[in-house]
Amino acid sequence: MQLIDSASALLRLHEIEFSDKRIETSEVKKRKKIEIERCKNELSSEILHRYSILKKRYGNSAVVLMENHICKGCYISLPQSIEPIEGEIYLCEHCGRLLIDSDEIFSVP
Repeated sequence: MQLIDSASALLRLHEIEFSDKRIETSEVKKRKKIEIERCKNELSSEILHRYSILKKRYGNSAVVLMENHICKGCYISLPQSIEPIEGEIYLCEHCGRLLIDSDEIFSVP
């Protein structure tokens, strides 16, 4: 059973992994490790593999927002017909970054 959608899990995973680690207590580190595992459990092996590769290439900009069909990593306009690769996660056809559509993830129902 999926607890949160894959886009939210990916965003949270990325946020945790690139947060400031200089001032963390051992308790905070332990909680983050648990949350990282929870997020990873919500994602497919394909997304985790891509994310792992992109982290090495782009660091903290491996996962970026897509606004009005523009990748906020490379600022290239994407086709209106772009299809998600999983859930609400897209792939930039130009730079290869994982994209989250800001209109979908931050919309209020």
